[in-house]
Amino acid sequence: MERTFRPNEEKTLVNTRRGVKTQISHIPPIKPKELINEIKTNIVAKKSPGYDLITRESLRQVPKKKAIVKLTYLYNAAFRLKYAHSCWKTAEVIMILRPRKPATEATSYRPI
Repeated sequence: MERTFRPNEEKTLVNTRRGVKTQISHIPPIKPKELINEIKTNIVAKKSPGYDLITRESLRQVPKKKAIVKLTYLYNAAFRLKYAHSCWKTAEVIMILRPRKPATEATSYRPI
C-alpha cells in the first residue's frame, strides 16, 4: 500500500488561456455537514455512477455518524496530500452518432 498511496510531487498548473503559471495551493478541509449538503444538492439522481459504482441513492442512505465522517476524513487526507487515486481520474466515454450525420466525421458523434 505504501507504493500505491504516495503523494504526488508539487506541480505547477498552467492556465492555457492566459498563459499564467500558478502553484497548487492548500485546499481547506471540509466538514461532514458540507459533505452531506453536497450529496443532497449537487449529485444528480439521473446520472450514472462513476468508476466506483456508487450511486446518489446509496450515498444518501449511508449512516451519518460513521460513513460520512470516514468519507470526510478520506477527502481531507486527499486534499492535504494533494493526491487523487488514478481511479478517480478515469471515466468511460461512449460516443453516440448524431441523427442524420455521416459516421465518417469526428464531429458527428457526441460523448456520453
